[in-house]
Amino acid sequence: MRTYLEAKLSWWVRVFLILFTSYFSLSTSFAQVSVEAQIDSIQIFVGQQAHVTLTATSKEKAKVEFPQFQPTQNITPGVEVLGSQEQALQERDNGYVSRSVIYTLTSFDDTLYYLPPMTVKIDGKPYHSKSLALKVLTIEVDTTNVDQFFGPKDVQDNPFQWSDWRSEEHTSELQSL
Repeated sequence: MRTYLEAKLSWWVRVFLILFTSYFSLSTSFAQVSVEAQIDSIQIFVGQQAHVTLTATSKEKAKVEFPQFQPTQNITPGVEVLGSQEQALQERDNGYVSRSVIYTLTSFDDTLYYLPPMTVKIDGKPYHSKSLALKVLTIEVDTTNVDQFFGPKDVQDNPFQWSDWRSEEHTSELQSL
């Protein structure tokens, strides 16, 4: 049989655990300001495009400033930003909303790139996303046997006349105009 001290200690441990788990479950249920970055493809071929989605979650009335890149500006040496597109506002719980911008990236050098964290200012305070990686691959081309490739073809003539496709009623409609 347990002693009085063991029973009392066991009761306090249970109370502490209940309060501890309640506190952390409630604190995580309330939304907080956050910035997240996701990339749709971690591997691309030279010249292909990848999309990075940068999402900021904040109060609805908060002023949110996403990074601005000029077309063909490098996000990191070797990786160009081709453009950006702002997405529709998504409502969250407790008066919070998520704003997203999708950045289109490309690269013409084959290597593994480190994409540094992006900074979003929310009400003037900077928040950083996580860093990402982008692997750019090349396509092996056999240049020793160039005779296996065919050259460009000439422009071909149409095997019909456009007048062959016009019907009598279309011709009369066109003449009446």
